[in-house]
Amino acid sequence: MKRKKLKMLRQEHELTQQQMADITGRSRNAYIKIERGERNPTPDFWERLQKAFNIPDEEMYSYQKGGN
Repeated sequence: MKRKKLKMLRQEHELTQQQMADITGRSRNAYIKIERGERNPTPDFWERLQKAFNIPDEEMYSYQKGGN
């Protein structure tokens, strides 16, 4: 599930929601809604996340697919 993976990624790197928002170019409120599954992330969001954490394409695909 997207939201669980996002939260897990954030926690593994000991980042705040504000720091993740900065990394992905979103406001804190928008990031929180994405992490909760209340808002769908844009392709740009995923691209920034992938670059910031050096996530391989296959793994990134698993973040993008599935339920909220």
